[in-house]
Amino acid sequence: MGHSKTLHCTVVLLFTPLATIAALESPSQGIDRIRTPADGLSAISMVLAPARVALRDELEISDLQFRRLQDLEKAYMKRSMEISRKMILQQDNFKNPAAGAMNEMRSALEEVYKNLEKVLRPEQFRRLMQLHLQYVTQRLSLEPLARNSVLTELDLPADERIRFAREVKSRREVLKKMNIQLTEGISKTLDGLVPPEQRQKLADLSGEPVQTVEFATYTGGNVSNSTRGKGISRLLVRVLEPSIRKELEVLDDQGDQLSALYEDNRRAERNLLSKRERERVQAIPRGLPEIGPPDKELAALREQYDIKVAGILVPPQVTRLRQLEFQYRVRGESHIPLLSKTAANAIGLTAEKVDELQEAYLRESAVVRQEMDRLYYQALGELIGSLSIDQQKRYHLLVGKRFDKWYE
Repeated sequence: MGHSKTLHCTVVLLFTPLATIAALESPSQGIDRIRTPADGLSAISMVLAPARVALRDELEISDLQFRRLQDLEKAYMKRSMEISRKMILQQDNFKNPAAGAMNEMRSALEEVYKNLEKVLRPEQFRRLMQLHLQYVTQRLSLEPLARNSVLTELDLPADERIRFAREVKSRREVLKKMNIQLTEGISKTLDGLVPPEQRQKLADLSGEPVQTVEFATYTGGNVSNSTRGKGISRLLVRVLEPSIRKELEVLDDQGDQLSALYEDNRRAERNLLSKRERERVQAIPRGLPEIGPPDKELAALREQYDIKVAGILVPPQVTRLRQLEFQYRVRGESHIPLLSKTAANAIGLTAEKVDELQEAYLRESAVVRQEMDRLYYQALGELIGSLSIDQQKRYHLLVGKRFDKWYE
């Protein structure tokens, strides 16, 4: 019975006159009421992606508009780095510099959204926001459908909201599991192209995967091309993360020593950078060659403090910490370890083998993407089909005509 009801609702919607659907549209467009501060930047990145040719054609983005969108993205990235750098410089003098940085980031994102409206024609902007909602709904495995702003636009009463949100969550979990299974299939295919001894070496370097550890993106203040933070021991940064300390069972006494060591590492780095800056400034009036960044010195400083970390921890903790640090770097480069540059270098993959793995990945991932698309649209159709006719109309007004040529 449930399936027949869904089919009935869907069929009725397909043949509903457009004038009837349009009658539901309010002067304030629904797509504008569900936006978040980051939507503008996310939409710009979506349009600028090299593979989104069909998307740009759909929106009729001109060459001039494309360049202006690039300028908007660059301006935001520059502003973002300035805010991050400012936060890092203030962390010794302000109690909570992150709070101020978050407010500045939010303002910067709001400005991006407003400028995006100026770059595009009204009909382009509205269509872009519709496509962005479609895209994030697919990329986040239906999650946006359970957001309060979307549920409000669909005009779901309180009890229906709870039911629908639960159904979204349930189907999302299924899609996530399927995605994991299919992606693991790609990993197995790539594993078969690598000799057993290299696979074993990678396994030894990575150790046991820990799903519960949240790998932070902050790496001691390394911002873009800035040298600050590059002299901080990566092991030290990792071991100070609460989840990793828990994984390693770091004792309170060890934790105190590591915290003190981190402060000492930061002072040593500051002294090194200050000395290099003085040398650079003094070399200019003397007509001496320009002094470059102290990359070798910073690398030596990192290694020096890596050794000190190892002196505080016991051998099993050091081994596991090195594995977690390796996992962190690999995951930062690719969700499939063999495609990581760090992993490839560590296990000695040749350039030819790396190319072979990349080609296999592209081939297999296209198949996976096609299957995930099929599962996603099936789940989406069933979810929307479970709504009333009016609610279905509201959904289609919200997202507009379906677009699924994201990679053309």
